Amino acid sequence: LSLFNKVGPVVEKIKGAISVAGETAYGSRSDAENANLLEILVVSSLAGGTGAGALVDIGWLVRHIAEHMLYDKYVLRGFFVLPSGFGAGDARDVRSKEGRGFAAWRELDRALLGGGRNKIVYEPADASLNVSKDSKCYDVSYLLDPRRETYPLQAEPEVGIFPAIAHGMSLMLDKKSGNNFTFFWSNVFMNLMAENPG
Repeated sequence: LSLFNKVGPVVEKIKGAISVAGETAYGSRSDAENANLLEILVVSSLAGGTGAGALVDIGWLVRHIAEHMLYDKYVLRGFFVLPSGFGAGDARDVRSKEGRGFAAWRELDRALLGGGRNKIVYEPADASLNVSKDSKCYDVSYLLDPRRETYPLQAEPEVGIFPAIAHGMSLMLDKKSGNNFTFFWSNVFMNLMAENPG
């Protein structure tokens, strides 16, 4: 509910960030090899609380604004840390995180379906703040589990999963590796869209 009460200032901050960063974006997703798409990266957790509750709404707001300001000159990615990324805690705390994480994951899953199922009225008096999309909330989402069996990051989050996310984001934002990464993603994206229209 906090986001709905303060959606105006949140939207202005998103617009300001996209305005500054989007000045260098050109081309389009359909020709990513000859484009410089703006990488919009959203980082959150599925452990519960405000971040898990707002990650879908933030994605929709960012996409809504980016489409008006950048058209198809951007890629929206979400990095989401699973509840296992925040240490053990007691059994009650772990169950609580897992329950909130499941609810947030289910909402994220619904928002990634696309196909005209998504309409949110953030401000009834201002139609520009109402989102109605046929597309997915995020172009790509990464669900990060530091306690996975293969190559686990068993350290505390501050020295394990959080720096790993930062390194991955740096890879995507780097001019040389990032362009190759986005070009590869764009090819996969265009093929998926051709196979599954809508």
